[in-house]
Amino acid sequence: MTIIDSINDYKESLIYRSLDLSNYKANPRLLNFTLYKLTKREDDSIQNIRIIKNKYIQFLYIISIYNTGNRIARKLDRIERTLVKS
Repeated sequence: MTIIDSINDYKESLIYRSLDLSNYKANPRLLNFTLYKLTKREDDSIQNIRIIKNKYIQFLYIISIYNTGNRIARKLDRIERTLVKS
């Protein structure tokens, strides 16, 4: 197995691969609000992301380590709906 095969296997195993994340990259307000909502927890693995300076990379890191399986897609949907209502 080559490194490319390993990367492709990893990409296919990602929970959020079917999500369109471009909106988070293009909309700083949505990205900041989502980061706020996702980092409210006191979990050390989440709080340590502050050393990552790029907020979009922080976002990608959080959703990649999010331990609730496919619930991240629903959580992101709820966060977007909350932002739209406010």
